[in-house]
Amino acid sequence: MSVQLRVVLDQAAQVVDADQARAALALTVGLVQTAPRGCAVSVIVPSGAKPKIAGLHDVRTLSLGRRELLGAWQMGFVPGVGGGLVHAPSLMAPLVRHDRTHDQHQTIVTLWDLLAWDSPAALPKQVVSWQKAMLKRAVKHADAVVVPSHAIASRLAEIAPLGDRIRVVSGAAPTGFHVPNDSVARRARLRLPRRYVVLTGDR
Repeated sequence: MSVQLRVVLDQAAQVVDADQARAALALTVGLVQTAPRGCAVSVIVPSGAKPKIAGLHDVRTLSLGRRELLGAWQMGFVPGVGGGLVHAPSLMAPLVRHDRTHDQHQTIVTLWDLLAWDSPAALPKQVVSWQKAMLKRAVKHADAVVVPSHAIASRLAEIAPLGDRIRVVSGAAPTGFHVPNDSVARRARLRLPRRYVVLTGDR
């Protein structure tokens, strides 16, 4: 084995956002299933987590629970995490100074939306302040920030001086997602055309 990719599964023991938790799990399973020869996938989890993902090379269980990690990582205190290639499916990542040139360390985070900046009233105040603090850490220490759309990428470029470190990777359909057998009847009942666009949101 020459390369090990480590994924942060911060919600492995305590789910706070079901959509993001499912996305993180599906991403990890997909990485395990498609990892090329010579590449292994491991996970970093909070205390008390026992992820059940077949094919993992290693599970690094930290001594702190998720709530404690929120504060510790915000302050740049990342005991027991280690270096290497680290991918976080959220902003919750061990963002500290690292040597990407000589030691080949790399940390990538994911930002799913910009509610904390554009609609802060939609989130609890502590969530808004934590996300803003972690983006500041990402500006200093992240090798890349993944966002799901070009629109978010453009807005993020206005908010944070990340330069060319912003990457657009759209989300995939959930595992098991498929067209239902009665799709034609459903469209007829809802009076929908054959092709249409669905938008979701809270406003």
